[in-house]
Amino acid sequence: MADGLAFYTQFESYRRVLALNGTENPADLALIGDEDTVAAGLRAYAEAGATEIVLTAHHDLDAATQSRTRRLAGMLAQDASRRT
Repeated sequence: MADGLAFYTQFESYRRVLALNGTENPADLALIGDEDTVAAGLRAYAEAGATEIVLTAHHDLDAATQSRTRRLAGMLAQDASRRT
């Protein structure tokens, strides 16, 4: 996964985010895991004040995992819209 995220380091804006978080490795900031892990991480971002969260399924993932990511994103978006 780290190799697939390395291209982010070519963008100054991403390098700044990485530096602000004390890392040079984009994989250190990736939220990777099963549905429960990712959902908990996204909730933590929201609780910390994030107002816009972009969720993507990395292109190196198999189709089933990408589908699970999209399904989770849809469920979380529905939950969030019910709360507002």
